[in-house]
Amino acid sequence: MFKPVFQAVQMFLKGATGKDRQAKQNISEQLLAVQIAYDQLQQQHSQLQQTCDRLSATNSDLQQRQTYLQKELDDFINFADTDAKELVAENQELQSRLRQSENEKIELQNVNGTLLGKIAYLNSQLDLRSYQTAEDDEFSTTEENFRTEGEIVSAIASPDSSSADAVDLSNISLALIGGHETTYRKVTEELQQYGLKTCIHVPPHSIASNSRNQIKDKISQCDLVITITSYVDHSVSKCVKQLKDTQMLAGECIRVSCHGKSGLVREVLQYFANPADVSGMA
Repeated sequence: MFKPVFQAVQMFLKGATGKDRQAKQNISEQLLAVQIAYDQLQQQHSQLQQTCDRLSATNSDLQQRQTYLQKELDDFINFADTDAKELVAENQELQSRLRQSENEKIELQNVNGTLLGKIAYLNSQLDLRSYQTAEDDEFSTTEENFRTEGEIVSAIASPDSSSADAVDLSNISLALIGGHETTYRKVTEELQQYGLKTCIHVPPHSIASNSRNQIKDKISQCDLVITITSYVDHSVSKCVKQLKDTQMLAGECIRVSCHGKSGLVREVLQYFANPADVSGMA
């Protein structure tokens, strides 16, 4: 824009006379200053143009990054929505299964109640038939059918002298799983006559609660562990079986259905007299 002006001024200076030399010099100095200012403006313009180019490139990069981030955000939102819908569907399915399980549980309880009623009826019929059979037996007598419990216990619990001499429990440690405290005490007193070393009692959970480690510590070194199946909690019986299966017990385990002193003493004496003949071994 300034070049035509400079050219016109230069032509004017060339045609000026000598007496205008001072004015010419002043104009030349002003022209030089304008030229320098022009060059500076040109340089600043070039710098501003470079800055604009850099800003434009940066803005383009930012727009690309914004577009990429927006796409990532949209994908994440879509993924989250899909997961949420799947979770809702799974939750509904689980609730449906839970309701179905509750219905099945109620049905099983009803069936169980019906079976218990049938069992009670069959037991009553069996007792009635047994009673009628006993009455029809011409060889049965009142004295034989109605022997006192004391006579039966005496016949079972009193071993002969040869058996008493044969069974030595002096180095034996015994564990009773389940049963009443009184029974445990009486069994211990009876077996001490045969030299029993120790007898440990693990009562049902309904009487005293014992953890798995506590039970293991009590019975792990016993020579014989007897589980009284008719007087023990399932959890305690299961714990003893697990300890035996995992070889945590040094001795043998047997399961008996009797829970009186006489029956338990008989089982112990029979076991140590001939372990192979004892039934119910775990």
